[in-house]
Amino acid sequence: MDDCAQGASNKARIKNIEGEISEIKLAIEGIRETLLGRPTWIVTFLLAFMSSLIVGLIMVLLRK
Repeated sequence: MDDCAQGASNKARIKNIEGEISEIKLAIEGIRETLLGRPTWIVTFLLAFMSSLIVGLIMVLLRK
């Protein structure tokens, strides 16, 4: 297969694609670590809002 020009061209293209795939895998791993490592801003705001709401309700109930 290395003897013909098409085989050499295909081999070079395959090596190029393999390099691109490994770069994509590294990028996906980085994204996965970022997303799984901490909550999103929406979750953070919801947790803060819910805890403030619960503390407020507790204070209202304790005043009565």
